[in-house]
Amino acid sequence: MGAPDGPKTDIPANPAEIPPSPIVAAALQPKKGGFLEYFKRHPTGFWFIFWGELAERCAYYGVRALFVVYMVNVLFVESEPDYAKRKEFSESVAYIFKAACYFLPLLGGLIADRYLGKYWTIVGFAVPYVFGPILLGLPIHWVYYLGLGILALGTGVTKPNISTLMGMTYDQKRPGDTQLRSDAFFMFYFAINLGSVFSYALLPWVSIQFGYPVAFAIPSVLMAVALAFFALGKKHYAVEVIQRRQATPEEKAERRRVLARIFGIFAMIILWWAIYDQNDVTWTLFIQDHVDLNILGFTLLPNQLHVLNPFLVLILVPVLTLLFKWLDPTGQKFPATRKMMIGFLIMAVAIGCLSVAGFLATSTGARVSMGWVVLAFFLLTVSEVLVSTVGLELAFTAAPNSMKSFVTACFLVTVALGNLANILIARLYAPLGPGPFFALMAGLMAASAVGIIPVGRKFNRSASAAADAGPAPVDVPVASGNGDDRITTKPDNAT
Repeated sequence: MGAPDGPKTDIPANPAEIPPSPIVAAALQPKKGGFLEYFKRHPTGFWFIFWGELAERCAYYGVRALFVVYMVNVLFVESEPDYAKRKEFSESVAYIFKAACYFLPLLGGLIADRYLGKYWTIVGFAVPYVFGPILLGLPIHWVYYLGLGILALGTGVTKPNISTLMGMTYDQKRPGDTQLRSDAFFMFYFAINLGSVFSYALLPWVSIQFGYPVAFAIPSVLMAVALAFFALGKKHYAVEVIQRRQATPEEKAERRRVLARIFGIFAMIILWWAIYDQNDVTWTLFIQDHVDLNILGFTLLPNQLHVLNPFLVLILVPVLTLLFKWLDPTGQKFPATRKMMIGFLIMAVAIGCLSVAGFLATSTGARVSMGWVVLAFFLLTVSEVLVSTVGLELAFTAAPNSMKSFVTACFLVTVALGNLANILIARLYAPLGPGPFFALMAGLMAASAVGIIPVGRKFNRSASAAADAGPAPVDVPVASGNGDDRITTKPDNAT
């Protein structure tokens, strides 16, 4: 039901650290009772969200695992016999779909914040989402496009609300326990990637053994399970109060300041998203055409190698958390923006590996070793942990309470803009060839790493100034008969 973010109630001096895992947190701050007692400390609502998110991500990434190869090898074969043109058209459809998935969070944030609240927005748009994947397995073009539209609407509208509702639940049910909330967002991210591992590993095999209609039906079943899990937890979630009122001049000014403060970071991250999101589209087609997929007597499918990314995320998030805790215990040497710069550089190296592989493949006329792609996926995943998790944290941290869904949606729009850019960028792949194309991408990413340095410095100065000025008033619940009464107050550290 959405991408993760790591919320905080005020802007810290070192915003948006990668949230430590529960294992890491327990190691750094051991508590009595062991892990069983630790897990019991989490609000009941978290577990409904966790299992619902796991099933929903299985559904969403199940579609992502299948649809590019399905379009190129099955759906558009009769309508476009030319393989090169079919690949280009399929890439465009894929990038338009992914862009829609990340533009529609703006609508989801608006509907939730002003009209339905987060819970009913998620439930209302998840219902049609259940039927989207199964439509993709019907080899009729307009039905396929309808299915993609339903999927984009369902995942897009719910995306900014599920993680925000979880953050609100911790603020109300476990007020002040920021470490527990940070751990929850790590586990939320774990659920996303565990679901992705399942889908990328299993569903391509199902598509070959039982056909694409069966493979696409599995995400529909999983989405129904996700909806059931989430809906059953309603009474355990945060109490939502929708305020339909005009913003005061002070609030409008605050919103402008927030958007101005994060604009530079968000603008820089667009190119990173464009290159990152080529991994399950353009990379897949490169793997299908130029990579030797035989290993130990088995032949992998071109879309199965993508299981490396979510699998490595599960390993690298706690490893990198411990590494940065060891290198920088105070958080002063590696602020969030410096981690993002390092992530940009690592992404440039990842694409550089594919460029070398592309030059080797075209110069020799033979398929290249799978090791090039494995190395590229490893580096891409390191970059993801340093850029994506940090950016999501910044989105939630920088937002006042009345804008959290909207600002989170703005971050997700950077993903959409990156995918829209890919519609044009992908057209360079065929005429340039894989070696020069990936070399161009690596050069652009390296230039962005240099460009983010002054932008990051400016953001850190503005964030420090905001922290020194004190956080804006926040809404906290007041115990009453119906739980709807609220008062406005300040955190204890406010001046």
